[in-house]
Amino acid sequence: MRYMQYDPSHIDQRMLLLYLLDEISDQGRHDVEAWINYSADNEQTFRELERVWRETGQLNPVPVAVDIDRGWKRMMARMEGETRDERPETRDERRVGAKRRSRFIGRARVKGRSLRVWYGVAAAVLVLFVGSTLLRNWLRSDFEPLVIESFAEVVFDTLGDGSAVALNSDTRILTPETFTDTARVVELDGEAFFSVEEDHSKPFVIQAKLGQIRVLGTEFNVKAYPNEDLEVVVESGLVELAVYDSLGQKTDAVLLADGEKGMISQRDQAVFKISDLEPDEVFWANRKLIFKQTALSKVFELLKKHYEFDFSVSQETILACLLSTSFTNESIEQIMAVIAASFELDLKQNGNRFELIGGGCEDE
Repeated sequence: MRYMQYDPSHIDQRMLLLYLLDEISDQGRHDVEAWINYSADNEQTFRELERVWRETGQLNPVPVAVDIDRGWKRMMARMEGETRDERPETRDERRVGAKRRSRFIGRARVKGRSLRVWYGVAAAVLVLFVGSTLLRNWLRSDFEPLVIESFAEVVFDTLGDGSAVALNSDTRILTPETFTDTARVVELDGEAFFSVEEDHSKPFVIQAKLGQIRVLGTEFNVKAYPNEDLEVVVESGLVELAVYDSLGQKTDAVLLADGEKGMISQRDQAVFKISDLEPDEVFWANRKLIFKQTALSKVFELLKKHYEFDFSVSQETILACLLSTSFTNESIEQIMAVIAASFELDLKQNGNRFELIGGGCEDE
């Protein structure tokens, strides 16, 4: 059934791709489906876009299975100079074509396999290559991504929606210059801390190699280096961490709230929560340390990772004291002063060397 009274003039490339990605409104879905049914040419254009988008690995989830046999038929038609894509085949043409392919295939076999198999593979590869190239050229004006990269140093930047992002070393983010009307999607390779502007009408989605992170507005860290586990630490808000199968179907997911950490295993791609967070999980990005009943021996171990200083204690029992506090961008002098005051210790400083003097916390 065709919607002959429907005006398709406002349906553009962006709406078709949003429909394929299932990131479109209910009204937009209705409009696209009406456009597809408006004419045979519209339907053919959409099916070609769907096929190429699927085969280039850009569509998630995959809507339908790959039709290799159809690709074979189209390739043979082109090799034989026919134009089957322009009009339907008659019954006689299909019979003649079948006989022609049968004679052609019957004349040559390689180790018991017909050339049809090999030409089928070649056709699929060629269609994939040509189709993906045409698609990239067709969409380049609207979908050319911006690249944000860091190398040896941390890089701070702002995305198109106003969200702030910090990139740790050796990190790369692909992002559109302007986000769509229904979603904010970026691709991450490396580690980044995001402070996402809240917008309930436009979910913020991060595509990483092992999984997908989906939020509305929050602050969180994503670590997604190649050949490593994917880790997400939430500082505030609510984040979904999900893993997908080869068909693009969600197989498992966890919701992470303030102070929680999630992981997708590189080995088996399982997703799970981690109960214990390190005090310096995202120190590289926000200079924050969060200690929760942490022994001073552990506190000093972590501090020495991030500050140039040395220390000593008058009694080893001081190292057993349990510290519960947080620091954000404080100097080492300020941090040592807070530690001394917390346990009624005396503090002596000589340059970058500190000494804590007191009775210790052997009973804690």
